[in-house]
Amino acid sequence: MSERRALYPRRVALLLIAPSLALYLFFSIWPIAYSTGIAFTDANELNIAPDPSKVADLDNARKCALIVGSREDLRSLALSSLRQVYTYLDSVEESLVELRNSLSTFEQLNPQELIELKDKISSSLAHLRTAPRSVVEAFNCTSIGYPTKEYIIDPALEGNISQAVGFIGERISGKLEEMAFRMIIGGTISYAEVNALTLDVDQALTIVKGIEGSIEYAALDFDEFIGRTIEKFNAELDRLQIKFIGLRNFNELLHDPRFINSIVKTILFTVTSVPLKVLLGVLLAMLYSSPIIYGRRIWRTMLLIPWAIPILLAGSSWKIMFLPGRGPLSTVTGFDYNNYEWHAFLIYNFFEAWLAYPFIMAVTMGALAGVSKDLIEASYVDGAGAWFRLRKVVFPQIAGPVIFAAILTTGASLQALMVPLLINGGGPTQTISIPWVGSRVGNVNEMMVLFGYNRAYRDKDYGYAAAAYIIVILILMIYIVLWLKFAKSRR
Repeated sequence: MSERRALYPRRVALLLIAPSLALYLFFSIWPIAYSTGIAFTDANELNIAPDPSKVADLDNARKCALIVGSREDLRSLALSSLRQVYTYLDSVEESLVELRNSLSTFEQLNPQELIELKDKISSSLAHLRTAPRSVVEAFNCTSIGYPTKEYIIDPALEGNISQAVGFIGERISGKLEEMAFRMIIGGTISYAEVNALTLDVDQALTIVKGIEGSIEYAALDFDEFIGRTIEKFNAELDRLQIKFIGLRNFNELLHDPRFINSIVKTILFTVTSVPLKVLLGVLLAMLYSSPIIYGRRIWRTMLLIPWAIPILLAGSSWKIMFLPGRGPLSTVTGFDYNNYEWHAFLIYNFFEAWLAYPFIMAVTMGALAGVSKDLIEASYVDGAGAWFRLRKVVFPQIAGPVIFAAILTTGASLQALMVPLLINGGGPTQTISIPWVGSRVGNVNEMMVLFGYNRAYRDKDYGYAAAAYIIVILILMIYIVLWLKFAKSRR
């Protein structure tokens, strides 16, 4: 014994077991604890894992706006840049208004006047092209330690001005130059051409006045502009932070007709699908365990094939077979899972029975193999009929394994996800009305687990989905407690 203790000291075993146990507990408990914590927050796509660089940019932009608004030198530079842009915009607007007035009496236009108008517009545009960059630089705090990619001034300013410059240069200046050249060589200008150019001028004026409005707001009431800018960045930062909201998600769930409906549909699906797949599995097991069936081993092997097919492939096959108006089974039955709630529900039951009967069948065949042949023969000698032998001799001996399999498959039905997801996503989409709760549009065949899945992966509402899953877990725990009590009573 002493040698054995020396060869296998207890501390070596502890050193090997302790890390494995710690890792197992961590990866088992941490996800559950994290998900539980998320259920009491407003976690969503934006705040569940925000980009740190985005948060830093927003924070720096907020600090930059504060500094620009408080430091006189930066404030003066920003105001000067805004007023400069406004002056250039005003010059462009003035040139466009002058051209608009001239076009109203186009019969009196001459080539020289057109060229002068074109040169005046081009000169104003040349100044305007460089203006946006000066504004961006004036609101850039990189030199004082707050680099940011976020715009303190309207981020569309530079793009809007570039768009206006391109539009006016191409659609107006270019046409003026073409019209002047045609008049010089003795050509004429049609009314349609003048009318089209007038429409372009009106559109350009609308664009310029819109940009002037945003610039004027910032330039005339700078303090108000800075205050609203800081509020905007604060709001953006607030959206990127997860906040504790207590029981709000649970309260909303209990007042969400879609969730209440998902619980009802899950229970109903369990009540209908479990007897169907148990009955199918038991009947097939008994049929193909009979010696009167030729080649029963081959048949039993073939009947277990659904157990081996990947569920994604199986789901795609069933979806195609019941494809409304095209699938062979849809043509025969008339089922339409896209538009009729109970058609889809029946298909779920058929698909679930097809997936699960091999498990029930295998358990039942194993139980049948243990049935005492002597007892069956004795009952036969005593004159018992086939139905009596089946009901009083065979069933009592296989009842335990079959009930155990039924309990297991009931748990699987309560967690139904892939069956409705693969057929039609839990649809069709209709108005769901629950008395004393309300009405809401949703997928009428969403099961409990699918409801949480859709809220997480379709709506990106992770806090709401986590709260739904906690309620689902509580329901499953109630089922487990009832199962254990039943098993205890059976013993």
